Amino acid sequence: YGFKKDNSLVIDITLNDLAGLAGVARTYLYKLLIEFSKKKVIELQNHSIRILNPEQLKTISKNLFQLY
Repeated sequence: YGFKKDNSLVIDITLNDLAGLAGVARTYLYKLLIEFSKKKVIELQNHSIRILNPEQLKTISKNLFQLY
């Protein structure tokens, strides 16, 4: 993992590992990640996630967890 020249952050993690850390089903996590990808917040790569817009991800996450 680490920051790239464009200030994006790359996290090397599998979907199964991330789902386990988050305590959610893999299929649910995958749907969320696809939505984030469509909004250009993240980019999914082989066994890694590239965070393109950390501030937008933080905002989305706060709104998402306020529902619970």
